Amino acid sequence: NHSTLVSLSEQPVPKNASEILGIDMPVADNAVHLTSKLVLDLSQATASEDRFMVTIVNPLGWKRDGELVSLNVSSPVWRVTDSTGADIKCQYIPLQPEGKLSERYRLVFRANVPALGFSNYVLVKMIPEDGIHSSVHIAAWAPMYDQNVAISNEAFKAEFFMGNLVSISNAAERTNLAVEHEILWYSSSPGNQESGQTSGAYIFRPDGPARKLAGHWQSHFIRGPLFSAVHRAYQGQEVDELEVTYVLESGDLPITMLIHVNGIHVSDVTGREFISRFNTEIVTNGKFFTDSNGLNTMERILNHRDTWTLNITDKFSDNYYPVTARASIRCEKGFKSLGIATDRAHGSASLQEGQLETMIHRRITVDDGRGVAEPLNETGWLANLRLRQRIHVGTVSSVENALRFDQLHVNYPMIPIILPSHLLTEVSEALSARRVPESFSGLDGCFGQPASVNIMRNFRTFEVITAKPVSLNGVASKRPNPTAQEWNYEAASDIGGQQEASGLDRNGVVTLQPGQLQAVLLDVKYSFGA
Repeated sequence: NHSTLVSLSEQPVPKNASEILGIDMPVADNAVHLTSKLVLDLSQATASEDRFMVTIVNPLGWKRDGELVSLNVSSPVWRVTDSTGADIKCQYIPLQPEGKLSERYRLVFRANVPALGFSNYVLVKMIPEDGIHSSVHIAAWAPMYDQNVAISNEAFKAEFFMGNLVSISNAAERTNLAVEHEILWYSSSPGNQESGQTSGAYIFRPDGPARKLAGHWQSHFIRGPLFSAVHRAYQGQEVDELEVTYVLESGDLPITMLIHVNGIHVSDVTGREFISRFNTEIVTNGKFFTDSNGLNTMERILNHRDTWTLNITDKFSDNYYPVTARASIRCEKGFKSLGIATDRAHGSASLQEGQLETMIHRRITVDDGRGVAEPLNETGWLANLRLRQRIHVGTVSSVENALRFDQLHVNYPMIPIILPSHLLTEVSEALSARRVPESFSGLDGCFGQPASVNIMRNFRTFEVITAKPVSLNGVASKRPNPTAQEWNYEAASDIGGQQEASGLDRNGVVTLQPGQLQAVLLDVKYSFGA
């Protein structure tokens, strides 16, 4: 539900949605919890259990090899194997660098999962007498003081000074960009003499420029065979918890930025609205770029609209735009660009040269009078926000290509979960019922090629009789000629193996062109004995 996701509903609505979705619901004898962060939590596993089977689910329509999967454990006593028993390299990281929860760790390993499918991995408890297994690496956080620290992989390098990000390099593009990242906050307007309009769930109206945090940061870094990271934790009066972690995986993936905000304080202000802002040396000439519903890239110009003369009433909110999946800034000549791929919708702006900011969290004590009839004043688990972004640096064309590819990986991470074996096929069928978007229209290389998905291989408890391409709402037929739409599974040999105009071949493979969305209506026969 859109209103639930973007906080445009009263509090009982998201509470009810969380109960229906089973967020934080125990699924394995109170030993395992699938959390809203999509991180499997094994920290409550009993000491008597010596192995777990973890199922990694891939919600995307293509194979994903070597992506990192994370889950929480109480202690570093597990090694990882695949379904054949072969050892998988893994890395342990303490969850809290400061030692607040030193008894808990994050276990990270790489998984290979087929398109719209799942793979099984096994966590096996190590025998203490045998020591640490050769496939297991236990890393430790080290404090950062006034020294320079760099983390890198085969393609990217990020440099920090006293915990502050100062530059990002792309080796393949031979691009080095001086960049500063900071977390700031806007004070929500309670209304003034010019207008009684307040900031709220529907309205963003700050009472001035973004303000710097008044407290201080503690910074730590870690290095390991699977990934390296810099972690920053804020201590101040504005918020209970604020953490930023920059992660570089081994290989050639760009920086992943994790932000955790919890418990925004509003006793001294009408509201606080937190933003993430990048300051760079890029000359943007008042322009930045956002996606349009995850598809086209839209140029945004400061204090300007293409089709009418804009009357600026608020220089901040008037220049904010919706971002569904990605945003970027670039120089006019195309030499340098910085972009982010997001895991959710944000408001975004570029208010000064070389800047790119996104709204990350808000808490406001007054209602804006636009329909919700209550303040945007979330507390408890509703106020505990964790988000993820990928940071791309390079030439304009390379960043644009990478953002379009990366946005789906960020939006749809691979999901670790423990399920009884009889439920695995139902998970696969549920995944197959979703649309498979192809958002790489106009991109270079393999990103702009057609993509094929075999819809028959994802169903096991029923037999597909006919398949028919329809409009995205599942109602209207794709073409006016019904005979051209229907595809008979039992009489597939009559098609002769040729690709039909409907996009379904004799084996049940649907082919999507770049930029195409396709829904397929299936007539099925259930096999209850399967």
